[in-house]
Amino acid sequence: MEGFFPLTGAGEMPRARQSGLREIGLPYAADSAVSRHLAAFLGGRAVDAVIFAGGTLRPRFLQERLLA
Repeated sequence: MEGFFPLTGAGEMPRARQSGLREIGLPYAADSAVSRHLAAFLGGRAVDAVIFAGGTLRPRFLQERLLA
């Protein structure tokens, strides 16, 4: 869970790395932390509601982790 869904602050941005997966036909994100990408997307804005549309975010413990 710490790799993809670490506890992050609202102002944390995705980390840039020089190692790891390189682009081979697909643009891979340098940082695998979904929570940091979500924080960057929200840009510090307040959120009134969250819709979890199944898939990876179906388990309740992942939903609670992202809301934390």
